[in-house]
Amino acid sequence: MLICEELFLLLTKDDGMPESLGVYKPYGMGGAVIGDLMLAGRLELEDGDDPRGRVRSPEPTGNPVLDRSLARIVERDGKRLSTLLMDRRVNPEKAVVSSLADARIITIRPRKILGLMPERHPVVDPAPERAIRARLAGVLAGDEPRPADVVLLTLLQGVGHAPKVLREEVGQLSPAELEERIDTVADRLPDADAIGRTITQMTGALVGSLAVAANGGDGTDTG
Repeated sequence: MLICEELFLLLTKDDGMPESLGVYKPYGMGGAVIGDLMLAGRLELEDGDDPRGRVRSPEPTGNPVLDRSLARIVERDGKRLSTLLMDRRVNPEKAVVSSLADARIITIRPRKILGLMPERHPVVDPAPERAIRARLAGVLAGDEPRPADVVLLTLLQGVGHAPKVLREEVGQLSPAELEERIDTVADRLPDADAIGRTITQMTGALVGSLAVAANGGDGTDTG
C-alpha cells in the first residue's frame, strides 16, 4: 500500500468522516505522495530548508495514483517543495479514494442535501488499517522501520495530529515524548543520513506551506 493510501486511512474515521484536520490534510496528502514518488525513484529534492523538487524520471510508475501526481510534478519540475505541497493537482486524495474503493477497503457515500452533507468514505474492510497501526506501534516500540514508516510518522507529526491519530498506538507516551520518539525513528534506518535529510527537508517545507496557507496562499504561486 502507498504512503498516501495509508495516510488517508489513518486520517479517516471508520464512519467515513475525516479527522478534524481542516487545512492541514491536503498538505499531508501532498507530502505523502511526494514521499512515494521519491521512494519510487521519480523525484529528488535539492538541499535547503525549502528545496526545489527535481524530476529524476518522468517514466510512469504504472500506479494510477502516483502517475496522476507525477504528471503534474513533471509540469512543475524545479518548483519549491512548499509550492508542490500547495498544488491541488499534486494532492492525490481523489485518486486514493478511487483506489481504496476499488480494493473494497472503503466505500463512497456521495454528498447529500445540495452538498451540505459532504462525501463520506466509510471503512468496509478494517484489516488494512489495523495492519498499518500494528506496524507503526511496533516501530514506535523499537522495531526497525522502513523508509515509508518514517515518512508516514513524520507527516503525522508535521500536521500536528500524531498524538490524536495514534492515541491507541503510543501507549503511555506524552505528546512531547512521542515527538521525540518520531524524531529518532529515522536514525534506525540503514541509510539514515540520506533518508533523514530528505524527511527533515520535507517536514520543514510542510510547515512553511502551512504558514503560507494561513496567510492567504492559494496554491498557485509560481515558486
